[in-house]
Amino acid sequence: MSRPRILARATMAFAGTVLFIAASSFSDQATAQTQGGDQSGPASDRRSLAPGHHDLQLTFQPLPSFRIGERAQTRFGVLEWRGGGVLYSPNPHMGGISAIEGLDAGRRVIAISDNGLWFGFDLKIDGDGMLSGVSDGWVAPMLDQNGNAMIRKSEADSEGLALRPRDDGGDDLLVSFEGAPRIFVYHDELSSADRKTLKLPADARRYLGWNRGLESLAFAKAGPLKGAAVAIGELDRERHDRLPGWIIPQDGAPRMFTLLASDNYAATDAAFLPDGDLLLLERRFNLSQGVGMRIRRFDAGALEGADGLQGKVLIDANLAYQIDNMEGLSVDVDDQGRVLLTVVSDDNRSILQRTLLLRFELMDGAR
Repeated sequence: MSRPRILARATMAFAGTVLFIAASSFSDQATAQTQGGDQSGPASDRRSLAPGHHDLQLTFQPLPSFRIGERAQTRFGVLEWRGGGVLYSPNPHMGGISAIEGLDAGRRVIAISDNGLWFGFDLKIDGDGMLSGVSDGWVAPMLDQNGNAMIRKSEADSEGLALRPRDDGGDDLLVSFEGAPRIFVYHDELSSADRKTLKLPADARRYLGWNRGLESLAFAKAGPLKGAAVAIGELDRERHDRLPGWIIPQDGAPRMFTLLASDNYAATDAAFLPDGDLLLLERRFNLSQGVGMRIRRFDAGALEGADGLQGKVLIDANLAYQIDNMEGLSVDVDDQGRVLLTVVSDDNRSILQRTLLLRFELMDGAR
């Protein structure tokens, strides 16, 4: 690569990091100012959003490659690029996506925002298996246990999402919240939260910051943790080299574990692979290292009682790649048996950031 090209990339990366941090800092300040009970984001607009689905116009701008300027490169370690794009919408509710789950073998998604909204849309897949567009978007307000839309930031900061299979063949929707740590259970996106929540330990707050709480949520459908949910905090407020986590069985008390925090990364989402191993999505942003996205893989059998489990890095990307504030991760198995990872970013509702939707195929044979 020529020296001018290297300098141009370095300059763009630095400028992007500054803008990213500025936008994120503004978002954090707004969050802090609303924790006392004020409205957050477009709260006044959400008051007029009646319960139920509302049409959401979405535009998908495809990305030519994952590594900027390198269309020929499609393999990134054990991950194969399966397309991606930038989501745009004129709807003021769109943005702030914090978690995502795949439906129908990865042909549809359901997502949540960090201000108490549900989103959903279909994915368009071309003949080569590449993500090429979206359609049939909708938005709906998230309801509390009394059937009311959640307006205040202190109650509406939904960060983690997981699907829990039911005996009738459907899935409950598990949603974790930052601020006051709790995990609500929904029969579907239009229902009120169940009165019964997932149990968290009484001292969970000890490990979780107000704006660095239960970011990651996953439910194990196979493997040694089958039938249990796993919740992971963004960072440990007592030990900065740890990420606090809990295994939450359907019966019995939650059991704590910790993962190693490193290289200034913080947890943002988690998902289980078909074989039962756990994937953790992490993000980083600071002036010295820039913006980063990392995905690590953990042996689910090693989580029990772990303290500082390191895991295996599958990908570690910086601003030379198409990334932003990557917050949501889902794992799906398509009709051909391919294991697909879908990653989404939170744009902090800032014109300086983007809502990215990226897809990869895991090529190491995990099933």
